Amino acid sequence: MARSKGSTSTVSNFAAALRQTFSDSRILCVGITQACFEGAMYSFVFMWTPAVSSRDLNSTPPFGLIFSTFMLCSMAGSQCFSICIKKGFSPEYILKVTLIVSAISLSLGPVDSIIGTNWQYPGFLLFEVCVGFYFPSMGTLKGKVVPDDNRATIYNIFRIPLNIVVLVVLLGKFSVQTTFLLCTLLLSFAACLQLFVATI
Repeated sequence: MARSKGSTSTVSNFAAALRQTFSDSRILCVGITQACFEGAMYSFVFMWTPAVSSRDLNSTPPFGLIFSTFMLCSMAGSQCFSICIKKGFSPEYILKVTLIVSAISLSLGPVDSIIGTNWQYPGFLLFEVCVGFYFPSMGTLKGKVVPDDNRATIYNIFRIPLNIVVLVVLLGKFSVQTTFLLCTLLLSFAACLQLFVATI
């Protein structure tokens, strides 16, 4: 009997959180933005190794050193976020700029494959800087937009489209550059959503 009441309470809480998410366009846009950015980020995590390896088939890239530079850039982004907040920039503005720059950074891979430049790795570093900016910006924005009473459930709802995005990208067996092009489109869409949220 107690288990049945617990299950009923869980279902009712989930239904209430779902209604809140779809009834408030700001919450919905924040959830979709999270799915787009983090879906692109997790796709990048899986695809950067083959992307770097394809540059020179005759040698093995220094993966450890490359990963270290990624982490350094991500940390630098987080530190720069704090500086920007102290300078008076709002988290909403920082997030919009972050999404636009991240879309540009991952587009450098496909552009690189077309015109034969060497912008892919600098683009990856720039994307990691954006990752450092993204998490404190999104965390602050979610804290403002998502109501306290159903916060945990709504955060879990946000993960549903995120997991769908990652599965589609990874199971689609796209080429490396096609994957980065899809990530660019996701990030561009997320940037457009945040521009729309600013008008609400």
